[in-house]
Amino acid sequence: MFCACEQTATTSTAENDEATVEAGEIASIIRNPVTAQTEELDTTLIAEMTFDNETHNFGMVDQGAIITHDFKFTNTGTVPLVISDVRSTCGCTVADWHREQIAPGGEGSLPVRYATKKKSGIQR
Repeated sequence: MFCACEQTATTSTAENDEATVEAGEIASIIRNPVTAQTEELDTTLIAEMTFDNETHNFGMVDQGAIITHDFKFTNTGTVPLVISDVRSTCGCTVADWHREQIAPGGEGSLPVRYATKKKSGIQR
């Protein structure tokens, strides 16, 4: 869904610990529809992101440019949507997200910024 320069991302332990704390703070409102005791997936009470477009072609851009795009989505699920983290494959692509819950039927977006500095040729 996002562009990248095929570099492997690394996350430090401190970043992982911070993400765990943030996720723990909202854990009381998250319902896991699958457990080890059930064989069937309970899809009646889950949030679901449905994107207007899952890909975006930035076209031809100048090397060194910073380009952006908002990936718009709707919560087509039956419970509020909570986004706790968004990651990309490398540092040249950065995404942000809404920190607030998105109600069923509500809309949101994931703003993405791609820095083309030191990038040449075709990027995917």
